[in-house]
Amino acid sequence: KLFICMNGRTMKGFVFFVIIVIVAVVVAGSGANGQQRWSPFLSMHNNNNNNHINNGLFRARDYEFPQLSCPLNPQPVTPIPARNLPPLARVLRDVESDLNALLQRTGVPGATVSITIDQEVVYAKGLGHANKTSKQPPTPDMPFRIGSVSKVFAALAMMQTRDRGKISLDELITKRFPNFSIKNQFPTARGITYQELASHLAALPRSSPCLALWGDCNATNGEIFAHLENQFLIQPIDDRPSYSNLGFALLGHLMADIADTTWDEYLLKYITGPLGMSNTGMKITPEIAAKFAVGYLFNSEIPAPLYDLGWEAPAGGMYSTVNDLAKLLSLLFRTNLSEGSRPSQILDGDTLKEWLRPVWVSGVLSTQIEAFGMPWEAFLLTSDPVQKRYWVYGKDGAVLGFTSQIYAMPDLKLGVAVLLNGGLEGPAQLFANAVTSRLVPFLHAINSENVVVPPLPSDYKAYLGNYNTTVSDGHKLPFFITTLNASITVAKQPSTGHLRLYLDIAVYYDTSLILSMKNYLNWMGPALNGFETAPLDTEAACDFYLGGGSQLVTFSDDYKSFTQPGLFYGIV
Repeated sequence: KLFICMNGRTMKGFVFFVIIVIVAVVVAGSGANGQQRWSPFLSMHNNNNNNHINNGLFRARDYEFPQLSCPLNPQPVTPIPARNLPPLARVLRDVESDLNALLQRTGVPGATVSITIDQEVVYAKGLGHANKTSKQPPTPDMPFRIGSVSKVFAALAMMQTRDRGKISLDELITKRFPNFSIKNQFPTARGITYQELASHLAALPRSSPCLALWGDCNATNGEIFAHLENQFLIQPIDDRPSYSNLGFALLGHLMADIADTTWDEYLLKYITGPLGMSNTGMKITPEIAAKFAVGYLFNSEIPAPLYDLGWEAPAGGMYSTVNDLAKLLSLLFRTNLSEGSRPSQILDGDTLKEWLRPVWVSGVLSTQIEAFGMPWEAFLLTSDPVQKRYWVYGKDGAVLGFTSQIYAMPDLKLGVAVLLNGGLEGPAQLFANAVTSRLVPFLHAINSENVVVPPLPSDYKAYLGNYNTTVSDGHKLPFFITTLNASITVAKQPSTGHLRLYLDIAVYYDTSLILSMKNYLNWMGPALNGFETAPLDTEAACDFYLGGGSQLVTFSDDYKSFTQPGLFYGIV
């Protein structure tokens, strides 16, 4: 069946729908033997050129020119061009001034902050005091507890386990762990999946049944399972996100169990070790404690105990440094690499993009759009004219004496890590926001000045010319189409000055033009010998791609004809 979605477009757009539905694609062009055919493609023949193209060796991963999320933004330019480094230094000085003002305003004793642009840490510094008594300053390599930022590592382990073929994200956890059960008082029979654990959609209680208020949860999986048998889901599964430390503690231990190891050992072997996060871990030994910042209870003079969360540790028991967290954030921006292509590439680039994708839009507020992921807390700051273009994927943490926040902004390749030795409920986010409020407009301006466009093929002139089609062999065009022609030309893009290939398809009834489709062509590489259609107007790009306008245009071996799928704009 064809499902047609119409959204109030003009009559010209409606005619386009009718054409595509009736034709389901259009016309095949003349071949060398003069035969013509009707096919599910728009195929056109060029009478103007006989050139061939030789582009040499090519690897798709090296070439990849990624599409960014909507809103569509200029590609991030990294490393920062040399001429932009002095302005960057000035912006970072302003950021530091803002952070020091926040220390005074919030009363937090000390902070460490790192700022990552793609694979480079451009700022890492400690501010204030790591110890109120000794006035020792914190450093970027000083350990702090990170609280619920620990959940990011449990979700990362889940993505690794899925990529190894051990689980699927929508698989019920009882398939591997049949002893897990919890009472479900709602009229549903389906169990809990791994993805639901990782996105707070499993409807589990917030805390683990550890029978202790702070720490002292030295239990096994079996003991926790036994306690859960007598507990209840708090809402229907997949109803809405409901924050659960229990869910993430369970997720971490299940991933370790599948790998036949403990959670501590899993972290070291598969995550922190390969990433080079040498100051990140779970167990706070006396040697590590001696390096720690002193956490203070509710901004008092009382040092917080470095207690062990026991079984619930995967949900919030880790420690780290801002320099180590920068290594995790830089991983998120390596989406053009395959897993294992370097020791620190612990997830495939495509998996990284999947991992960041929200699974639940939780609210459209007056100032921002919010969404939940695995376990990302994402938002789009719609109240700001520049920041409203860029999604922020964050995770915060709070544990006695410490608060934390990480931000990842893939469309800018900007990462921020903040660790505080005081405060509760939100101050770390204030520090991260102070960074992004300065860096986002700065990086957006740099990227806009240094717009990157897909490269042209080495001999792009071979594709230029006028193309036409005819139909015979018993097939007919729809009654309202007499001629369908196309041309490929080269011109400078007005907004960037870059050379772009330009495709113009014209549909006529008799001598009247009834439809014209104009797009740029983005080169997809010699492996396909083809292009992807791209919108002429960047501001309309989201509507173009989400409406199904992006099409693959592939050329014949002799470069004289091309084919283009004919089903698009809401037709499935």
